[in-house]
Amino acid sequence: MYCSVVATEEDARRWIELRHTGENEGVGVVPWGAYEVQNFSGTQNTQSRRAAILIDYLINRFPDDASLLASIAQVRDNRLTTLGRLVSDPDVRRALGMEFSGDSVSFAHDEGVVRDSLAHLLDDVAASLSVQKVYTKSLRRTYLDQSREWLPNYGTTSTGSSQESPQGGTEASHDTHGEPSGDTISQGSDAKRRTRSFPRQENHIFQGIQPQIPNLDPGIRNLISDCQRVRIDHSPRICGVLLRVILEMALDDAIDQLKIPNVSMRSPLETKFSKVIRKIEPHIENEQVADPDLRRAWVHSSGQAGGAAIQALHSYVHSLQAPSNAVTVRQYSRLYRPLLIRISQAIGEVQL
Repeated sequence: MYCSVVATEEDARRWIELRHTGENEGVGVVPWGAYEVQNFSGTQNTQSRRAAILIDYLINRFPDDASLLASIAQVRDNRLTTLGRLVSDPDVRRALGMEFSGDSVSFAHDEGVVRDSLAHLLDDVAASLSVQKVYTKSLRRTYLDQSREWLPNYGTTSTGSSQESPQGGTEASHDTHGEPSGDTISQGSDAKRRTRSFPRQENHIFQGIQPQIPNLDPGIRNLISDCQRVRIDHSPRICGVLLRVILEMALDDAIDQLKIPNVSMRSPLETKFSKVIRKIEPHIENEQVADPDLRRAWVHSSGQAGGAAIQALHSYVHSLQAPSNAVTVRQYSRLYRPLLIRISQAIGEVQL
């Protein structure tokens, strides 16, 4: 052990302060949170340990996914115990097609489904899902019921086997053409159970939203209708560009119709988003009372998460080198869908 001997207590005061008063712009000690404690201790089979294993898996598997990493950072720093309580519940693991073994985690679905479903879970935890909301088994069951749309194994009572990939993940089952199959068969004690292998997903951005946005400008609604001709899987970058354009047009419509002060159509997209969402959800920063769907969009688009979602949308338009994929575009379509609906509702109330 290295140490330094000083002549007086006064000489030692500076070093004692550095040791016990935080980071001090890089010269002090960075305090450990629950994640760092778990990584150091390596304690097996605890809730926080399972959460740390899952976070490490996602960071290593999706190192360039800015939106997912932003959610991970939020959960790791503030909600590790909430995530741990969720993934320690066998029902939650079955619904996700996930299982832990020692210091590893495996999945019964392909990488795209894993990323999509866990992004949903992390979004919820980061935005508004505190440990009090999932503290008991019945509360976690309620959460699963409310999340059935994106859970790949919702409603199953047993999970099928998963094959470990050379990279440490799992391989999805495939049909005879090499494509991921639509269903998996899980063998129960009495009979076979057919379960959906993939969550329901959009083929087009803002798919089916038109009946829910009757008060948006007709030009916006017509553009969204035109977007239904472009499949996300075939043209993810084009869909990403269109999504950004539609979002900004909807924000501009809200600024104009709702007479929102201190912002104009020439303002940066980040400013427009902040002003509009604060107008239609004044308690957006209070996770206890804010609309959870709008809160989720807020977390990913504001300074809390570095504005990762907004920056990604910018990159679709301004950077030819920026990565784009169908999974991320779908995530942003779901993320901003509730905002478009609430903007339409707010405009409708003004027009009455």
